[in-house]
Amino acid sequence: MSEPLLLAIAHGSRLDSAVTATQDIARSAARIAGAPFADAYLDLAEPSVQARAAELAANQCPGAIAVPLLFTEAFHATSDVPAALNEAQAATGLPIHRAGIIGTGDDVLAVLAEQARAHTAPGQEHSPVVLLAVGSSRPEANATVADLADRLGAALGRRVQAGFATCAPRAADMITADEPGLLLPLFTAPGLLLERTSAAAAAAGWSTAPHLGAALGPLVAQRYLDCAAALSAD
Repeated sequence: MSEPLLLAIAHGSRLDSAVTATQDIARSAARIAGAPFADAYLDLAEPSVQARAAELAANQCPGAIAVPLLFTEAFHATSDVPAALNEAQAATGLPIHRAGIIGTGDDVLAVLAEQARAHTAPGQEHSPVVLLAVGSSRPEANATVADLADRLGAALGRRVQAGFATCAPRAADMITADEPGLLLPLFTAPGLLLERTSAAAAAAGWSTAPHLGAALGPLVAQRYLDCAAALSAD
């Protein structure tokens, strides 16, 4: 194997469809990057990062580049992922390098803008948009989502607000039947939080765009390639 394996690390969900979506992202990214791939999860799904690393080491994988499928530098990105990778490397000896998270940069903005345009009903091009994210206990992480919403609003020429599933301001409180709009998930995959908020949106007459899924493949590939290039330059 000439290229390091692309290890896509997701938070995890009890939904089988979330695992499938994560594998689709990893497969799409790996095809672009010209690398083999595997998936692993921090919680609620298998395999764990540690279990996947043990499997890869047993199969003589020479090394991997881990791409966290996360949008903000919140607890999962700054604590959970590094801890899981350190534990996995210590237990298996498998070299694993950590690439950047997906983030909230202009490439994410472009994917969201395309999703919004594709899932806006005719005649509702100026209706409100709620950008749904999971939410974090860290205000600075939520602030990056709010900034992304502002930039997206400028790109679309629409009112876009950031709303969260687990903290204020809650997306469910922004969804009213008075002015139907579009719920736009900043989610890599399906999940129970997304399902609940989508149900509230449907009840209020709002449309809901799907999770981002394999549309993130090129972005994940770029995070992998950037890390690989940095390693080659060392």
